[in-house]
Amino acid sequence: MDSWKSFEKDVAKSIRANSIIFLRRAANEIAGHDDDTDQAFDHETGTVVTVLTQMALELAMVAYLVEHDKDGIRSVIDNGDKLTNEQIRQKWLNNSLRTKKFEDNKKLFSEKHKGVWASFDGMIESFQRSRNKIVHLHFHFLEGDLYDLKFESIFVLMQVVAYFIYGSKYDHAENIAKLLSKDTLRKLVKFQPYQNYVRDLANDYASPALRCIICRQRAFAAGFEHKCFSCGYESIDTNLIDCPICEERSMIYDNLNLHLNERINALCLNCDNKGDVSQCKFCEEAFLHPALGPYCSQDCIDDERSKALDNKI
Repeated sequence: MDSWKSFEKDVAKSIRANSIIFLRRAANEIAGHDDDTDQAFDHETGTVVTVLTQMALELAMVAYLVEHDKDGIRSVIDNGDKLTNEQIRQKWLNNSLRTKKFEDNKKLFSEKHKGVWASFDGMIESFQRSRNKIVHLHFHFLEGDLYDLKFESIFVLMQVVAYFIYGSKYDHAENIAKLLSKDTLRKLVKFQPYQNYVRDLANDYASPALRCIICRQRAFAAGFEHKCFSCGYESIDTNLIDCPICEERSMIYDNLNLHLNERINALCLNCDNKGDVSQCKFCEEAFLHPALGPYCSQDCIDDERSKALDNKI
């Protein structure tokens, strides 16, 4: 890696570190809110959470652009095309580097990273409206605004900021767990408005929304991809099979290691039914016990016998 790329990575790392500070402070403020009766934030909590979340968002987006945009650090600074690498380096070291406004970075991101932006656009814009009211109008929140902030801020922190910090959705649930304490994470995903929101997202993606094996919220969708809209858990190594109790395709098992085991545990993410899954000796499809020995059906037993007879002839 050349020295300039190394410098840009160091800059991005430094900015990310500051973003994480604001993310954790915002998350702790949210977690400190007593939500036993699903109450709106008070005015002070709403204001503090909004400002901290906005700072985490702005810094995380800048860090992402510095490291992942083709123009690197020049994409986020004023007149970057007119400065040499060395001038930029010295300005950074002297704390005199002037960066673009968040709205400029947001516009750039939406144009050059459309695929990522499409996942977050609506929620970012909704959150921005709340933020602008606070910063520019000294806005006194209505109770409805303070209630909406509970899921807007959690979504922005857990889905958007965390994505920018790590640069992808790979191992998202594990990454979130690295950023927040177990207690804080547990409190965030249990907030009722956030649960309602992510459950609706999961239902839109692939109904019914199932219970996530990581955060235990009903926000896991088993469509083309298996993913949780609450904590971000996603796995290509698991598969689902029909549950005989609730009759949904909702029993999850470790598909990666199925062929290595006679039986493997399965759990229904809809009704919590438990069972064992095996791989059929003939067709190699997964099936639930009890069944006909190592076969999933009488047809497979008959086909296996026919194949054996054919081989003898």
